[in-house]
Amino acid sequence: MEKHHSNHHDTTVENEIKITVSYSNKVLRLSLEDDEGNAPELGLNHEKLLHLIIVSEDLNEYFHLHPVQKDDQTFEQEITLTGYSFKAFVDINPKGKNYSIKPISVPIGDNIHAHRHNDTGLKIDEQATKEINGKTIEFHHESFEAGKDFTKF
Repeated sequence: MEKHHSNHHDTTVENEIKITVSYSNKVLRLSLEDDEGNAPELGLNHEKLLHLIIVSEDLNEYFHLHPVQKDDQTFEQEITLTGYSFKAFVDINPKGKNYSIKPISVPIGDNIHAHRHNDTGLKIDEQATKEINGKTIEFHHESFEAGKDFTKF
């Protein structure tokens, strides 16, 4: 039975394509392999083999790119990423393989830990206890889970 490709909006599809993202010396590298460890055969998708969307965690930076194919499995893009946390969204059309677009973290080295603030100059405070104007306040919480309501304080 022939496998059909799905690459838009269906997050229940089991991906048969693994994409690894690396970033070094202002070059973003994407490595693709199918579930058998081979280079996937890609079909055109909106006149390109690969569309790459990069978005910064704070949503201040957004890029729609078409990396250059270096070999059967590797695509590269020169880019300067100035923030500290990015997600990559890779849109491909692998022939005969299931694929669904999912966010991929972009590792950017030491910058991940060096810039723990946002553009407003506010620093993230990880202390649960504070003393303000002679009053001590302590924040207690149960674990947080995405998609679950948080109602207890």
